Amino acid sequence: MPVTVSHAGFGLIGFDPFRWAAESPIDFYSPHMYAGLCGESAELDFGAVSGATAAVIGAGLVNFNGEWGVLNSPAAQDVRRLAHRDALWLGLMAHSPGFMQWTYEFPDEYRRPAAIIAALPKDFSPQRPKLAVDIGEAYRRFHDNTRYPLFSPDKLFPAFPFIRQKQTDANLQRIFAAYRRSLDMGVPIRFTMSRAGGSLSLEEFAALDAATISRPIRATGGYQLAYLADPKSRTWLAYLRSRKVQAFGRQFLGVRADKPLRIHLDLPPGQYHAYLIDLDSAAVRAGKLAARGSIDVAARTTHDYVLLVTARRAHIHVRRMYTGDARVFRVEERICGQGIFC
Repeated sequence: MPVTVSHAGFGLIGFDPFRWAAESPIDFYSPHMYAGLCGESAELDFGAVSGATAAVIGAGLVNFNGEWGVLNSPAAQDVRRLAHRDALWLGLMAHSPGFMQWTYEFPDEYRRPAAIIAALPKDFSPQRPKLAVDIGEAYRRFHDNTRYPLFSPDKLFPAFPFIRQKQTDANLQRIFAAYRRSLDMGVPIRFTMSRAGGSLSLEEFAALDAATISRPIRATGGYQLAYLADPKSRTWLAYLRSRKVQAFGRQFLGVRADKPLRIHLDLPPGQYHAYLIDLDSAAVRAGKLAARGSIDVAARTTHDYVLLVTARRAHIHVRRMYTGDARVFRVEERICGQGIFC
């Protein structure tokens, strides 16, 4: 029976998951996260903070979100939906094995990743990102509670004002900024708690030139990109989104941003099947690709996309549940010359 521990909805801010895991024989840690309390800011929205939290805790612990929500929010339904979608997909792209939702909102957003992942090759096993960034010193300094004026070791102190002090700490924001930069560059990273094994410092990663990094999948036009790669099964799974951050009271949520999108592939030699899944229009564009090719998605778009590229044909059955329309995603089969997916 797997055993977990979780804490009130401050993500990784209120309590140090690594300390609790070191003193408790748990199998995984389950951060609970409420919008407005987890470190989101005008630079990084709450949905992305969920992915960043999974990446940070993943430096030492298996973890996935438990109690989670955009609660008591003035944000419109579509904005709250995007927060769920982003948290789900970005958590999965950070190697989190799942996601729970206690309020049962937008259940179709949870069924879609389940259906898409079910279409992956049975031996799909994504590798950890090669690019490692050391956050150990910044993380430990962030969790040194004696640094914060409201902290008291021998009496109760006001929890919510204390959390607001911690979530604006520069050390936490430096870690979250590194995660945001990985999305902007479209380069997966993993966090480590030491420099062992050749990890970059936060400063070195901030100065890294993206053009010097080999990228099998690259998005141009301003979309953020996160992906899982399994070269052994020759399969890549990517999530693409375009957001600007908007404040809703103390909550910072991602709203749609209209941008162009083109995807470039530079894969190991071979032939591939590509499936571009539009999470908003319920359409799949499917076709064959050479190792090097491109996908012209849209001159301008606000939609979110999942891209599956695999050496084997996949069978994707994802339904448009949130509109009440039970049609299976439309699939357009096209095979284009010169490795160009149209």
